Amino acid sequence: MVAMADNQKPALAETSSKSGMVDRFYDPKPGPNSESLTFSEAARLYNVSVTTLRRRRDAGELEGAHKVPTPSGDAWVVPIETLQNLGYVLRTEEEAEPSANQAALAELTEVVARQASQVEQVIQALTAVMQSSTNQLEAAQADRNQTMERAIRAEEQAREAKAQAERMEAELEAAKKQMAEMSKHLKRSYRRTNLDGQ
Repeated sequence: MVAMADNQKPALAETSSKSGMVDRFYDPKPGPNSESLTFSEAARLYNVSVTTLRRRRDAGELEGAHKVPTPSGDAWVVPIETLQNLGYVLRTEEEAEPSANQAALAELTEVVARQASQVEQVIQALTAVMQSSTNQLEAAQADRNQTMERAIRAEEQAREAKAQAERMEAELEAAKKQMAEMSKHLKRSYRRTNLDGQ
């Protein structure tokens, strides 16, 4: 494990902003003395891969790892002290110096990975919106179907009530006719009784 003296730890780069205040940011080209490194930089300077760093980050093993803003978007950085505490050894200058194409490829890979993650988040958000809209549409369709079923039942009940009223009206007319016939019969019987009595 590589031990470093305090005076070997690099200060963060400083520049003056338009407001006159001093802005602090991570050196875009850190060396082995930087306080923190991006995952691709750590992979270049230490004997570890970006995939391993991501796995250990997800497992909560990279103490102090966090995101920092960069020109191409937020990037994960890990303190050098954490790498050393995990037993990763600083490579020699010859081992750590990749070709320009390799460095560009590593940076491009990180950018693509971040953009892919953002696209995935957008897709998930759109999927959630579509699912919510589908659920609302299905609920509205179900309410419409229930309303139509209630209307159909009400119409059927109205037809049955009308038919029953017509039957009762017919029965009433029949009863009236029967009463009229009985009344005539009683009158004829009364007349014959009076004639026989005379």
